[in-house]
Amino acid sequence: MKICHDINKCIRCGRCIVFFPELFTIKEGVVVLKNAEYSNGRACIEVQLDEQKARMLEKICPTGAIRIER
Repeated sequence: MKICHDINKCIRCGRCIVFFPELFTIKEGVVVLKNAEYSNGRACIEVQLDEQKARMLEKICPTGAIRIER
């Protein structure tokens, strides 16, 4: 499945980093997906997540900046 992150919607609350430090980090004061190439403020990476973790990841983001593509 793919995780997509939109910096333009992100409010930098850090919830994703707390719960998924293996996927997210802070770079130059902005929350970003690790090992992702951003274009126009958006990036997607392919990851292996079980369905429960994927649902949790979608719900912890209060602005919808994180999207899961199955």
